[in-house]
Amino acid sequence: MSLSSLPSQYRSLFTTLIQYSRQKDLQKGKALHAQIIKTGPNSCVYIANSLVILYAKCGDLPKAKLVFEAIPDKDVVSWNSLINGYSQQGQNGSSHVMALFQRMRAENAFPNAHTFVGVFTAASYASPDVFGGRQAHALAIKADSFYDVFVGSSLLNMYCKAGSCIGCS
Repeated sequence: MSLSSLPSQYRSLFTTLIQYSRQKDLQKGKALHAQIIKTGPNSCVYIANSLVILYAKCGDLPKAKLVFEAIPDKDVVSWNSLINGYSQQGQNGSSHVMALFQRMRAENAFPNAHTFVGVFTAASYASPDVFGGRQAHALAIKADSFYDVFVGSSLLNMYCKAGSCIGCS
């Protein structure tokens, strides 16, 4: 299903939530979330993903995780929204990112370039060996995401911060 095939009220909710997340307006986002809970479109993956993004961008990761866990049919955007939210938390989010990445793979969800950027960003705050950065590097190559400029930049950053720029080649 594409965004254009959604009913207009869902598209409106989606775009409003994304706007609130860009503005980091958690108060308005929470008010709209309460309205969504009352009216029922929270079962729509687009709405649920935009709620995860809202809470993650506003720094309320426990709430983002709660919304994420309630999504019955997670897609790659669901996973990326939470992974990238945690990756922006620096060292505090690294272990959450790697646990989510392992779970994502265990649940047969396929990572994409956005996933790898989040994983490499999180791994850059710790040793790539400890946090699975090297395994993610191998998976990025297998997934043909290695040639994405953002993936390459975050990979280079990960290895250089770990003092191992040799691993970049």
